[in-house]
Amino acid sequence: DGDDWRSLAETGRLKGVSAVRLRDPYRGFELSLSFDVEADVVRFPLETVSQSESGFELIKQATTVVVEWPLRFSSGACVKRRIELALRPV
Repeated sequence: DGDDWRSLAETGRLKGVSAVRLRDPYRGFELSLSFDVEADVVRFPLETVSQSESGFELIKQATTVVVEWPLRFSSGACVKRRIELALRPV
């Protein structure tokens, strides 16, 4: 579906996905990630606290995107995963 995207400004978790589209309409771009093996994708803001004349302010610095796979392998085994990334204007 052409409208199936998630906002980079929101916190969330998607479970068992093979692809995800994350959009920032304020900066005018969309980040697409696709995976060779289904993954869980977690996104949350990276924030700092700043002191100003009016008190403390929470400042959003970035968005963190974490891709998670359960890994089960024996000692010495090698596990490879592939992530394809595309960035486009919206």
